[in-house]
Amino acid sequence: VYRRSPDARVLDDGVRVRRGDPVLELHFWNEHLPQAGPEGPDAGWALRFAARLRYSLRLLADFLETDPQGRTVVAVYGLTFLTWERRDPHRLLLRRLGFTFVVHPPPRTPWGWVSFRVRQAYVWALIWTYNPHSLKARRFWDERLVEIWMSRARVLAFRASPRRG
Repeated sequence: VYRRSPDARVLDDGVRVRRGDPVLELHFWNEHLPQAGPEGPDAGWALRFAARLRYSLRLLADFLETDPQGRTVVAVYGLTFLTWERRDPHRLLLRRLGFTFVVHPPPRTPWGWVSFRVRQAYVWALIWTYNPHSLKARRFWDERLVEIWMSRARVLAFRASPRRG
C-alpha cells in the first residue's frame, strides 16, 4: 500500500526519510509464513522464514524498479509486534536482513492500553489460526508495537545479492 511517511526518521544505513516522503507499507501474510514445529520456531524455521523473506524482498525490488509509483518510494515499512525486553527470533532475523526498528512507546492512557491490547489480540488470533506453534517463542505481555523500515537501496540490494541474510 502506497503511503506518505508519517514522520521523519534516519534509517540504520543513513537514509533520511522525510515526513511526507513516498513509502510502501508492507504486510506479513500469515498463512504464507513457514509453520513452526511443535516446540516453536527453531533454526530450521528461521532458515525457511529468511529464505521466503529474501525471495519476497527480491520480488519487491523488481516491483520498485518497474512500477512507476514504486520508482518514487524512498523506503518500505510495516508494523508488527515483537518482544523487546528479551531475545526474539523474529527480531533477530529482521535485523540481520537489514531492517531498522522504531519501537512505539507503551500506551499512556487507559484507552490507549485497551486499543493496543485489542490490536495485539487480533494479530495473535491470526497467528494462532495459521501458525499456532510459532506463539511458543512469544509472550503476549512482553510485546511492543514496532515499525520495521528498510531503505529503497537496501531492498534493491536483494536483487543483486540473492543470498543476503
